[in-house]
Amino acid sequence: MTLLSGRVPGFRGKQIATAVGVAAVLTLGFYATDLHMAALASRGREFWSPSLPLDDSIPFHPGWIWVYLLYFPACFAPLFLRRVRDDAETFQRTALGFTIQFLVSILVFWAAPSRMLRPPVVEAGLSWTALSWMYQIDDGFNIFPSLHVANTAYIACVMGRFGGAASGAGMWALCLFITVSTLFVKQHYLLDLPTGLLLGTACFRIAFSSALNLRRWSEVLPWLQSRLASPGRFWTVAIHGAAGAFGLGTVFWLGRHIGWGAIGAAIGSIGWTAAVGLTLLYAVPQFLFCCGWYWTLGPWRKKLGLRGIVIPFLAGDAVNCSIPSANAAGEPVKVLLLRHRVPVEDCVASVTLYKASDFVSLLLFLSLGLAVARSGLSFPRPWLWGASVVLFGMAGVTALFLLARRTGFYGPLLKGGSGLMGLSLSAGLRAGAESADRSVREFAAREPGAAALSLLCNVLGWFGGVVEAYICLRLLDLPAGWRLALAIETFALFFNNVTFFIPARLGVLEGSRVLIFGVLGLPPAAGMAYGLIRRARELAWMALGYGLLAVYWPKSNGLAPSPLAGEGRGGGVRGPSSG
Repeated sequence: MTLLSGRVPGFRGKQIATAVGVAAVLTLGFYATDLHMAALASRGREFWSPSLPLDDSIPFHPGWIWVYLLYFPACFAPLFLRRVRDDAETFQRTALGFTIQFLVSILVFWAAPSRMLRPPVVEAGLSWTALSWMYQIDDGFNIFPSLHVANTAYIACVMGRFGGAASGAGMWALCLFITVSTLFVKQHYLLDLPTGLLLGTACFRIAFSSALNLRRWSEVLPWLQSRLASPGRFWTVAIHGAAGAFGLGTVFWLGRHIGWGAIGAAIGSIGWTAAVGLTLLYAVPQFLFCCGWYWTLGPWRKKLGLRGIVIPFLAGDAVNCSIPSANAAGEPVKVLLLRHRVPVEDCVASVTLYKASDFVSLLLFLSLGLAVARSGLSFPRPWLWGASVVLFGMAGVTALFLLARRTGFYGPLLKGGSGLMGLSLSAGLRAGAESADRSVREFAAREPGAAALSLLCNVLGWFGGVVEAYICLRLLDLPAGWRLALAIETFALFFNNVTFFIPARLGVLEGSRVLIFGVLGLPPAAGMAYGLIRRARELAWMALGYGLLAVYWPKSNGLAPSPLAGEGRGGGVRGPSSG
């Protein structure tokens, strides 16, 4: 019986085991973060103390430790609700809410490390012994926001929804007592409490949002199994998996070879606050790349606007960054997310034009970076020659696309593919391919200004990595210059392009920075630290993209309907007025 198969009376061993497993993993993640913060403190790291003047007037009452400890059994209270026990989707949503709370909290803990200054435990007695034990396993780090408040508030919301008003009121009362206890036993400051309350209630709204349809998403699993059934698919996945495992192993080997202590010190020089800032700053390049796609949408861009394509762009970009496909796997995702507002043929044409613009802009950027690397920087001659060969190959691909733009791309591709496999093409499919080819051919002649703007936006977008490299060099107290930052980003992109078959470029992103820093005479630990900071930024944007994809996946394939859906259906139309 599958996890989403419906209601089964009584406790289910699988759900209880899952609850215990989730609790164990999340708790271990919390205490691993706590140990890391303790290590930073031992090296003299200063922590933020979110105290207010009013906190000094709150008395210290060790006896409240027993109320404080009620938090731990309270976390399992949802298992006593029949709806949570018996309905698998409700159970999954409940577990999802807990997971989101911990993930958000741990990100905040790493971005803004905080610590509680606590009084010494000097007296004897059972309450003092329990409090001393708590202080020993929890050194007072990771206090903002309060997970005690967040989790009990979240549980109160769940109890109120599925257990009735009395259960909800009782849990809210317990939440209030536990909240007060965190102050009296000096585990939290006042400022930690409202942020925890906001986090818990917000995660409840997210986990139980009607836009998140977990039951429908379970239908993806049989589809994946059928896709992996063929030997060709199996070996493709196996090869990519092996490449990803090799890349991940490379990261750990480099960490052990360089020394995790040295890497940690370099990461500390950059700081997780700066890492969060770099993640937010990357919104500028993402905006520019999104504009690059916007200008290829022809007459549809006026109807959609930038806001109308941000979600499909971020979702497609997340797929491109994680699936080995030479940054092409996410383009069908963009088409699927817009297919209810823009005809499919026009969607296909726009993403084709965008990828061409993106590829040409990368070619121009790499040409500039290679020219800068040749002029005075100490890159080995084999590196320069190898980069030149890759650049020459990219120029050849660009020339082939320009030729295909005149003769047609999708029509000949479908015709050749069907001939090789002995298949016959339907009239509708041939017409759609010809329509997409016609849109691609006519775009440059019809809107040369839009094509130029798309290229300009994409070129400027590539410089986002240069800004990121420059900031990290400055934070690491290394010789920072725009020429050096441009050269580092250029060769990192060369590595990315020749290792496109590795999922999420595991090991490539980190290892390439180590190699580049090494040949430039810079500390390898600094290169590894920069690579890991860059990885954290990519993971944050990928998480955002996949989150949007989970909510806005279109109605096709029998999944949740897309809120992007609207008018504009039909085939072969050339503008929004006739959609």
